[in-house]
Amino acid sequence: MKLWIVFFSGIVSALAGLTYKFRHKYQFSIDLLLVFFALFFAIFSVFFVLIFKEKLYSPWAAFFGMCSGSIQATVIRLMFTVTSRVKINISWTVIQFSVLIPFLMSVIIFREILTMRSLIGVGCIFTSIPFFGLGKSKGEIDPSIPDLTTGLLLFFCAFLTGLMFSIPKLYTHFDDSGGTFTLLFYNGLAMIVLTLTIFMIRINSEGNSRISFGITFLSIYMSLTNVGAIALLIIALLHIDGSVVYPLRTVVNILTIFLLSFVLFRERANLLEAIGAVIALAGLVLVSATMG
Repeated sequence: MKLWIVFFSGIVSALAGLTYKFRHKYQFSIDLLLVFFALFFAIFSVFFVLIFKEKLYSPWAAFFGMCSGSIQATVIRLMFTVTSRVKINISWTVIQFSVLIPFLMSVIIFREILTMRSLIGVGCIFTSIPFFGLGKSKGEIDPSIPDLTTGLLLFFCAFLTGLMFSIPKLYTHFDDSGGTFTLLFYNGLAMIVLTLTIFMIRINSEGNSRISFGITFLSIYMSLTNVGAIALLIIALLHIDGSVVYPLRTVVNILTIFLLSFVLFRERANLLEAIGAVIALAGLVLVSATMG
């Protein structure tokens, strides 16, 4: 059951990643979408706080939630910019390397020790990541990353994403009895302040800032999947070491995106992607076997 929580976190995170494809396809206003996303994120979080009878305030939840929300709103805003310049498959692959930050934090700071089988499995997982990006860029005339500025922006997104996903580990360490959705509620509040401020500053610079059913529906979908993915990650970290959770969640995320791209968008896999999938599955099996 513990492993299934990790798997579901990766799957739901992949579903959240589809937001970038849908936003790009329908060209919704980024700033307006983010305001609605932050609002619904906070609403759903407080709803689950009441449902599960969690406390509405704790110092650690407020502190880490505000930090996480500020980073998350910034990352998503930058990712929308990056995915308008770089193919979503490439940008999503690079972002997955953000897992190195919470993984190394778990091993170095929290002294989590991996068994040999787990270590080989984690190595397979990290090895598989470049194959998915290389597979999408193979045979294309234009470079995968068009210029240095975009490349730096993409790697900055990956760094911030790594910091964001490190926060649940820190939160479970400092307050293991703290409410999962309490943290997310303050995460949402921080995003509301940041996204609303940016929206008011840029309200005249984005031409398509009208409220529509499409942008409302996408923001609800985006908030539910993000709340679900982070909540499941926090719950998993309460029971399993971060050195296992983070790589396992990442490979499930990538494989889910891989499958969804085929099912929903008819994107066919080439040889490099197939090799990456096999290596990723091998890593998943090895790490999962150590938890059996």
